[in-house]
Formats: sequence, structure tokens, C-alpha cells
Amino acid sequence: EDTEASLLFRARDNKGADGKHTESLSLGDKSVVRITTDKSMYRDGEPIRAEIVANQTGLTLALDTISEDRVLQSQPVHLQNGRAAVLIPYRAEFSGAITLAAYAPAPSEDEDDAAFNSRTILYPHDRDLKLKLALNQESYRPGEDASANFLARTANGRLAESALGIVIFDKAVEERARTDRQFGRSYGFYDAYCYLSGCNVDVAGVSRKDLDRVDLSKQLPEGLDLVAEVLLTNYGFEPRFFHSARYDANPASVFKDLIRFQIDPLKERLDLEYKENCDYPADETSLRRFAAISGIAFEELRDPWDTPYRPSFFAQGAAEVFRLTSAGADKQFNTADDFTVLRTERPYFRFTGEAINRGVQRYHARTGQFIRDAATLKRELRQEGIDFDSLRDPWGEPYRLEFAVSQTKFQATRSDDDVLLWTSSIDYSTGLQARIDAALIAYFKKNSRIPQSDADFNAALTQSEISRDELRDPWGRPYYVTFKQTAVYGNRVNIYSYASYGEKPKEKTELTPVTQQLDFIYLRSDGEDGQEGTGDDFNVATFSRLIAEQAGNESTPQSVKPGVIFPGSTGAITGTITDPNGAAVAGATVTAKNLRTSIEYPARSSDDGTFIIKNLPAGSYEVTCDVPAFKRAVITNVIVRSSSVTQLNFALEVGAISETVTVMGSSDSSINMTQRSVSSLALLAPGTVNIVTKSNIGNQLLSTPRLREYFPETLVWQPSLETDKQGRAQLKFKLAD
Repeated sequence: EDTEASLLFRARDNKGADGKHTESLSLGDKSVVRITTDKSMYRDGEPIRAEIVANQTGLTLALDTISEDRVLQSQPVHLQNGRAAVLIPYRAEFSGAITLAAYAPAPSEDEDDAAFNSRTILYPHDRDLKLKLALNQESYRPGEDASANFLARTANGRLAESALGIVIFDKAVEERARTDRQFGRSYGFYDAYCYLSGCNVDVAGVSRKDLDRVDLSKQLPEGLDLVAEVLLTNYGFEPRFFHSARYDANPASVFKDLIRFQIDPLKERLDLEYKENCDYPADETSLRRFAAISGIAFEELRDPWDTPYRPSFFAQGAAEVFRLTSAGADKQFNTADDFTVLRTERPYFRFTGEAINRGVQRYHARTGQFIRDAATLKRELRQEGIDFDSLRDPWGEPYRLEFAVSQTKFQATRSDDDVLLWTSSIDYSTGLQARIDAALIAYFKKNSRIPQSDADFNAALTQSEISRDELRDPWGRPYYVTFKQTAVYGNRVNIYSYASYGEKPKEKTELTPVTQQLDFIYLRSDGEDGQEGTGDDFNVATFSRLIAEQAGNESTPQSVKPGVIFPGSTGAITGTITDPNGAAVAGATVTAKNLRTSIEYPARSSDDGTFIIKNLPAGSYEVTCDVPAFKRAVITNVIVRSSSVTQLNFALEVGAISETVTVMGSSDSSINMTQRSVSSLALLAPGTVNIVTKSNIGNQLLSTPRLREYFPETLVWQPSLETDKQGRAQLKFKLAD
């Protein structure tokens, strides 16, 4: 039995030249489907007439109509005697290339047995922007500044807001790029562009882009429809089938990719509006307005069954809720298969709550006191233009104010029935902790130790003219003090920044496991019940000092210098700053920036080059060192632990440039350049060398054109030039020298 057949094709042109081609075909019982249409290009409003044939008589296929990878509609087609005629009515979405895909799942899990075929037709529309370009002058000298003005219009002449990619060529630059490449090797931005856009593919001189400009109101040239069929052939279409005894019946997860593609741009706009303007949609009108700002036509959003989504708005607890719902497969809302595609919750009290925060802080900064009653708070809010008594919740009820103490914080809370809407806190212990910290430092400097008893603590306060009696908690009762000495396991951290002259500084971190000895002082309140030692007691302030560290290879504990008292859960960074010769650098500014809060803590190095930044909350920091005449040094992700000192040393690199600089190229030769030509070197990309010479004609400096790392034959490569709503944009650039 023959399993192959051959077709021999012969052709002869009008000049008498002929040719032939043989095509081999494999024969078998595999299902084969072919889909054809009555033509390749259609006018707007015309339906698509398709015919499907197969080598199996009773086959049932799925026929999808696809535009730009979006399935516009899907329908089953049952073949009679292996053939079916299909009429697809015109839809407004039929614009540009439309692909008809017919396929039937394979009878087994082998996808190679699946029957499928596709046909792409075209509703021609010229979608290219029409650009007008005007340069600021007709000719330029080398190195001159130039500017180009762009005016963008749509294909129908309307001014258009658009995004453009601009490439500017210079013959000298292009020639330099060509000669730098291997002989005969293809190069160029235009080649890359054509590869991606398909502009270099044509049949009989007609490209795919030419088809978009065809005027179907006029008679087509003979053979153009066949050319269009060839250019529109989609060899890349291949359906994927999944076979499993288990399947996901939850539509929200089955269609999650489609839904995210539709809904994510809307969600991003709503998140941005709330972040920047504290605004969110309260009804469908405002929702459509937010969507329109991002160019989203809300009324065109459809679920997988082509049903519009339903928005709903309601208050729940402390939040205003926006929910977007799909009606599900039955296309009926308020039934069991409805599901939510988007839900956002915004605290409706945020605007007023933030005003309360500002009022509480402003009052404390002005008076040194804390707001503890409603009348005072309402007076502060009136400075923000808020009449608190007139405010109502979404159900029309007034808000309720409460004032309380939460350990070291005074709190003002706003409630609505049983829902806590907002809490504004201010730490009353901050100023107290700073005063005691200063007193303990003064005591340490005088006695070389921190207080070990209640008598020592009182002596430290007296030395700094602080009365123990004035230290009282929010209930007016005096604080009590406890002392603790403990040993913990930790790491001795040493971070070095070092470099050879002319090299980029490198970081080195050394971690040495050590046993740390710490002294603690706790200033405590006996809480609301007034009984010392009960469960509601709490620490108002904590002070500690790292006394000594001992590593495994050390016979005795090593004292830690400098002696630092840590208030609360804080640590310190200390170290030494040296120049390339190892000499101490005095007067350097060292700044530790908390990577979570962005708060900066500065310090300066002493005459011996040492510095210390103390009272650092535990966390990760970026530490910078700035000294005139030296390059800035930056070390990131420096970990500060509670009651620990992180050692951080800088070896700075000289930043000044000498009169003569030697630049090494790829060969063994070097090029000596004066400082005048060094400035142009800064314009080069990494890894390139600009050879500057002095010509024999006058004293003019000449140089070969500088090349880009990517698309080097281009003078300017600007992939993101945006025109405004009037279609205008300007690009400024410098000509090659």
C-alpha cells in the first residue's frame, strides 16, 4: 500500500522561461481540515463566507474568530459529508487581520493527531501615523546642536497623542560602524527593525503594510487577492489541547489570565488615584472617569461570555468597597455562578484621620503638651478646615472620640459603633528618653561605667540636674528602675571598603562569632492598676551598654571601644577612615540612611579618623562617606543589631584627576592625553576608547566618531519620544564631531 504521493508543479512565465517543483505528501488516516474563504480582503460591513472541508465525514469542529490574539467569538461547526459552509456576520471589531481557526481535539492525548487549520483575511485600514518633521535649520556643522519638531496625525488626519521611536543616522558614524564589523556581515538598525516588523517580506513587490492601504472601493489589480492570501498566511497558529480526568471548574481561576489582562490596567489606575489624590470611585460615574483617564473604555469591558461586568459600591466596616462582578456562564446576575473579578477597599476615614495626625503633632510641637480631650482636638481640626461635629459616617451617624494610654503612647481613637476607624498615637516618652540618655552618657564619662543601682541612677539624674520626682507616668505615679546584666551570642561585624588607585572600591565583611556582655537599665511604669510587678507593667525606656566581647580564640573578654550607651532597641556604627596611604582622614561626613524609613543619621570623623553613629534603630542601612578631594564611598545593606556595634572602615580613593592621564586600549600601546582632551573621554560608554589627536591644520582637535554600544551605526537612538495631545514633540540632539 502506498503511503506517499508526489505532486509535480510546472510553471512558465510570459518570456517563455519555465520551472518545476515537486511536493511529497504523506498519506494516512490522520484527520485533516482545510478552511477557505471567498476572498482575502473585505470591505467594512461585509460578512465572511468560509468553507471547511475534512477527510472525515462526521467531524465536529470549533471555529474561532480571532483579532490580535483575542478571540472575538467561538462557535461549533458540524460537518456533513466532510464539508460545511459558514457565514460569519460582520462585527465592529473586524478591523485589520482576522484569523479563522478551525480545530478538533485529538481522540487521544497525542496532540499530533489533532485536526486544525487556519485562514487569515484582512479588513484593510491604514493605521500608520502621519508624521511631519521640521528641523531648526537646513544644514549643520559638525558638533552643532540640532532640534527636530514632530507633528503626529492619525491616518485620517486627526492630531494624535502618540509614542514614537526615533533613530538618527550620520554617514560618518554609519561608515565607522560598518568598517568595525567583519567583512560581509549584515549590520544596521534598519535590518533589525525590518526583521521585527516584517517590512522586508514582500510578494511581487507588495508588502504586508501595503495591504493595509488598499482601497477596496476600486477594482483590485489582477492577482492582488492571491498575493494577499500568501502574505496573510499564518503558519504560527497551532491550538493547544489539555487532557485530564481532573479539571478546574472555577471560572475565576480558569479565566484568570484573560481577566487580569482586562482588569489590571483599571486596578492600577484606581490604586494610583488613591495613592496620589486620596480619591476612589464612589459610583459608576466616577469609575468611568478614572477609567477614561487611562484610556480604558469601561463600557467595552466584557467577561469571557461577552457580558458586561457589573460594578457595585458599598460601605463595609471601616472601608468603602468597590466590587466588579461577572454574571458567569449563565449570563444572569444574582445567580450561583456569579464571581468577583476585582474588589478594592479604601478606608473612608483616611482623609480626616491624617488631618487628626497632623493636628496632634502640631499641638505637641507648639505647646509641648498632648491632646487629651475632644474640645482641644476639634479646635486643631478647625485649622484644617474640618468641623468634626458635622462629619457623618456612610450610614449618616456621627463619629465617637475616645482617649486612652497604650504603654508609652497617648492615643486618640475614632469609633463608629463597634468599628475602630482610626488611631492617632504620639509617644510621650521620646523627650524623657533623650534627657535620661544624655544624663547616662555624662555619668559614664565621669565614672567609666553606667549605673548599677537605684542610688547610682539617682546620682546620674542629679548630676544632670534632673529631679527623680518629676519622672512620672500618665497616671501621675513615679517610675521605678530595674537593672540587668546578661550575656548573649552575636557576631563581631567588620566591614571594610578598600581599593587600589583607579579601581572601583570593594567591600569586605568579616563576621566573628562572639559572646557579648551587656548591662541593661529599664525605666518602668506600674501601669493602670498602680501595682508594681503586675501584668500591666511596661517599659517606658530601655538603656543598654555593650561592655565586652569574647571570641572563641580569645582567652579573656575584650573591652569594646568606644563605650556606647544604647537607648531602646538601638545599635551603633563605628569605624576608621583612611586615605590610599593609610593615613587618617579627619572631618569626613559619614551618613547612615535607614533603608526602611529613609531617615538619615550623620556624623563626622575625628582627628584620628574615627567616627561613631549611635542611637540607630536596629535594621539595614546605607552608609556613605563624603570628603572633599576623595571619591564618595557607599556601602549598602549594613546590618545594625540592637545593643551591638557594627565596625565599618573606609579606605578612600582620591577623586582628583592629574594633569596627564594615560588610557590603555585593547593593544599594548597607550595614548597620553592632556587634560583638555580628558573631558571628552567622560562621554564614552564603558569599554570604549576615544583616540584624540592633534591635526597639522591649525590647532583644531579632531576625533573619530564615537559609537554606541547598541545599534552603533546610529547617531541618536531614542525609543521613547511622546507627542502631546496636539501631536507635538521636540527632540534635541548634538551632531557628531
